[in-house]
Amino acid sequence: PLSARHGLLASVGEDDTDLAAAYFRGGLRPVDLLAARGLLGPRSVVAHGATTTREEGQRLAAAGATLAVTPRAASFWGTPVPPMAELAAAGAAVVLGTDGLFPDTACELVATTLFHRGQARSPRAAEDLAGQVLWPFAARLAGRFFGATFGELSPGAAADLVILDWRPAVPPPDLPQGDLALLWAGAPAAWTIVNGEVRLREGRLLGVDEAALAARA
Repeated sequence: PLSARHGLLASVGEDDTDLAAAYFRGGLRPVDLLAARGLLGPRSVVAHGATTTREEGQRLAAAGATLAVTPRAASFWGTPVPPMAELAAAGAAVVLGTDGLFPDTACELVATTLFHRGQARSPRAAEDLAGQVLWPFAARLAGRFFGATFGELSPGAAADLVILDWRPAVPPPDLPQGDLALLWAGAPAAWTIVNGEVRLREGRLLGVDEAALAARA
């Protein structure tokens, strides 16, 4: 199918209306309906998925498809947040997406962490979700579409690096990788290396007239 060659972004299961529509059209849940139509594959991204069940997560995993969740959009519109930890445990590739008024994934991670900790009433709830699931799967998804290796320092990888000017007021506690990413999220970038080339040095953008760029933007 065309989705296997070119990829597919399908916004499904955002609320009970989508769930009812899927049952009306095929007597199946949204992800199962995509699978039945041959629309799930390694280049398929299922967005939102508020009604996604563990069984559908297994279906995504078997097809090599990715589920992109948008916790802040779900909260804003009053729709459920899919059970990310449970779906990841079922083998599904789960990543953070952006939607509407919420264009940055760092704050999506904050929302995800707060959601899980609030649900479980525990500061350690889903502590490995970011470091072991959300960030690694996002790097693999990007690599799948751009034909490069992201998210690791290894020979042949894209070697895109950002060094943040982060100076905590107190010694940081022993935290999981995902929590450390949350603490760093608001720090300014000091250096950026893109494909081995320095593009930002000590906070200054190289090779671009920043004033002209800002005026054009």
